[in-house]
Amino acid sequence: HNALITPDFPFTAVQLEAQIDEIVYSEDGLTAFSDSTRDFWEAEKQAYPPVGADPEKTRLVRNGGVVGEMWREMQTQATRARKALDDGATKAASWIKTYDKVEKLWKFIEPWLGKGGD
Repeated sequence: HNALITPDFPFTAVQLEAQIDEIVYSEDGLTAFSDSTRDFWEAEKQAYPPVGADPEKTRLVRNGGVVGEMWREMQTQATRARKALDDGATKAASWIKTYDKVEKLWKFIEPWLGKGGD
């Protein structure tokens, strides 16, 4: 999938990792994501690219895949969380704020990764 990363991709691997870190480790992200999600994310950051693969593009594809998976998982719960937010639930507010950040990031990088998202 490295061919999906064209020169006009909007992030470097370091920038995309920083965006994901900001979401996962934010105050709201600490509420929305489990420790196992954070452990998975840390493992992804340490993963080595396959032999002969472009390390930068591989990191972008893998990390973009993480964002896409986060978005897909969160999207299934978004309607319920928005309802709870309307009802004033604090935990739901943290969750939906985090979902909105993940969705914004995913929508920004999804065209390059060609996964479709709707």
